[in-house]
Parts: sequence; C-alpha cells; structure tokens
Amino acid sequence: GENGIINILISAKSQDEIIIIVENSGSSFPVNFTLKENHALHIITERLNYLQPKHTDNITFKNTATGFAKVKIILFTTKNTTK
Repeated sequence: GENGIINILISAKSQDEIIIIVENSGSSFPVNFTLKENHALHIITERLNYLQPKHTDNITFKNTATGFAKVKIILFTTKNTTK
C-alpha cells in the first residue's frame, strides 16, 4: 500500500491547558461522523470526559481541507477548574 503521513502536534496554550492534535492522511471521517461508529474513539472520549467532567467538549474530530482526518484533544491541569 501507499505510505501515509501522521502529524502529531503537542502545545501548551497556557500553563493550565495542553493541546494535542493528531492528523492522519489515511481514511478521512465519513460525513456526519459520530463516535458511536468508532468504538475506540468513543472509549477515549468517555475516559477524557471522566477525567475532566467540566470539559466535555475537549475532543473534536474533523477532516481538513488537505484530506487529513484530524483529532484535537484539550487537556486541562488540575489548576484549571473552570471553563
């Protein structure tokens, strides 16, 4: 098969917020993608929401204009208790 590309970016927006972005040049997300369609991503999202219940929108999925599937995860430290 063809070689794919995976980009991983980890950055700190602030001392209390870490952003992880993973892009994959393989299959993009289907139109109207839901987590129920992907068991592994659904489990990851559940775990993140359990760890950070005040930040339930901390993971997003989308396709980029360049055809990559992109997952963005925002992690908050224990110091950041409000949104």
